[in-house]
Amino acid sequence: MKKNKNILIVGASGGIGTELLYQSIENKNTNVYALVRKIGSLDKLQKKHQNLHPIYLDLEDKNYKKKLENSLINVKQIELCIFNAGYLHLNTFLNLNSKEIEKSFQINAFAPLYTAQVLLPKMLKKGGHIVQISTMGAIQGSVKFSGLTAYSGSKSVMCNLTELFAEEHKDTLVRMNCLCLGAVQTEMLKKAFPDFQAIVKPKEMAQFILHFAFESHKFINGKIIPVSLSTP
Repeated sequence: MKKNKNILIVGASGGIGTELLYQSIENKNTNVYALVRKIGSLDKLQKKHQNLHPIYLDLEDKNYKKKLENSLINVKQIELCIFNAGYLHLNTFLNLNSKEIEKSFQINAFAPLYTAQVLLPKMLKKGGHIVQISTMGAIQGSVKFSGLTAYSGSKSVMCNLTELFAEEHKDTLVRMNCLCLGAVQTEMLKKAFPDFQAIVKPKEMAQFILHFAFESHKFINGKIIPVSLSTP
């Protein structure tokens, strides 16, 4: 009997995260470990889908890495991880305070690194793929927007992490790639830019991300990939 694939979605709520979760659990050949912050928010859905395994953790928790390790202690192998979580606080450079900066880097930079450290031992034996979800604003030379210093700056760490991780583990079967998304019509985008209407919907982007996550590691590793309808 073919063994189900174990996948971890970090940030399985909100626009894209919810779609990633719903589309993943419909695949009965996967065991979906969904990491969200709000305790109990996936309990009702779990009753309908036996392949859903909620993990309730706060990415800002200083003990996040250890708690994630404990949550996955009985999971010997993870084939796929999508790090979709992100924090965006719109504020001008001079008005950014230490709390906003630290939260941005904790969620957008440190948590992806800690997550990869936890997952690597579970991927070394048979291989795996870690997909980082970043932003077009993190790419050098792309169009930049006022107020996104903390967001784009912290998300850019994902890009360097991806390249360095791939180089250090190029002799293994573990792959890491980074998708830098353009505008998607999510609540986070609406809150930051209420007058802007994106063409791409969360459902469409989630479909693309899942296809990329499951298939691209056969051909791509350590790459920072723009996913946008406009030219940077």
